Amino acid sequence: MKDTELAYLAGFFDGEGTIYIQKHNKKNKFHMRLEVSITNTSYEVVSLFCVLGHSHHSIYSNKTIPNSRLIHRIRFSGIDTIKKVLVAIYPYLFLKKRHAELIIRFCNIHKKYSRILTTEELAIYTELKKLNKRGI
Repeated sequence: MKDTELAYLAGFFDGEGTIYIQKHNKKNKFHMRLEVSITNTSYEVVSLFCVLGHSHHSIYSNKTIPNSRLIHRIRFSGIDTIKKVLVAIYPYLFLKKRHAELIIRFCNIHKKYSRILTTEELAIYTELKKLNKRGI
């Protein structure tokens, strides 16, 4: 993919993208679930992100409010896929650069199938949660 296309996707992601970690407590062991998603009313733009994450992604459409436009969302899952997507657009990100940096670091240190979180992983989760906080 050309640099100009990656820059376009990064700019779009800055405005319409979401990066988060969900923490689940199962049987006194924490489990983290990473997700990167992009939502928009333009299927053409959302589908451009498919090239970045060849596997572990899904696109679905939803019309939740009557008389509203159809919403399209692509979700990436899996540490390897998420890292690949974020590394590709990272140099061009502006608003979500720190978010992406944290998730890339998480992907680098997290051991697959590990149910025990390190203090660094928990610190990343806490910082990302603060970055994503809405309101004042």
